[in-house]
Amino acid sequence: MSGKVISASEETVHLGLKRTLRKECEINKKERIKSARRTKYALMNSDLHGTNGLNPKISVTIYKSYVLPRLLYGLEVLTLTKAQMELLEKFHKETLRSIQSFSKRMAIPAIFLLPGVLPVEGEIHRKKLTLLHAILSCDNSKLKEILKRQISVNCNNPKSFFHQSILLLQQYNLPNILDQNRKLPSKVVWKKNPEIHNQ
Repeated sequence: MSGKVISASEETVHLGLKRTLRKECEINKKERIKSARRTKYALMNSDLHGTNGLNPKISVTIYKSYVLPRLLYGLEVLTLTKAQMELLEKFHKETLRSIQSFSKRMAIPAIFLLPGVLPVEGEIHRKKLTLLHAILSCDNSKLKEILKRQISVNCNNPKSFFHQSILLLQQYNLPNILDQNRKLPSKVVWKKNPEIHNQ
């Protein structure tokens, strides 16, 4: 361009996610953990550290409002491996354990049940299903065309968002809302009580 050679970039940032040809999920997983860790350390001055800090209920609310969104941002559109999910889960568990001043021997279910927080995998599944509903209920005609094409072309591709969505719907015994013949439930019903549509 204008007599200058433009080198092709192997990495770009789109909506806060790094897009690359290789190791995209690995790079984004590391970035998410780094961002969440920075946010957590920035909140330490506000007594978000467990022992002699804020009330654990308030600390968990702050964690869910500020740190957890940083940890999970954009991960609902990526295909994470089990190892990558475990590293995210490790950060999540360690933070919840320290906020509640639990020892390392504390049973894992108690770490999640007492503050009422889902594991990372559950949070990502919820975000995926919410995104799926948002896409399907959108009124944009161009998006609808892309959606139809993606469903017809990529339903059998294991790395496709729609393939993963079908597996999630089956995993949670939810109706296949990708089926054109089925009426799409409202967002409130879909989020609060999806079992109604199985009847």
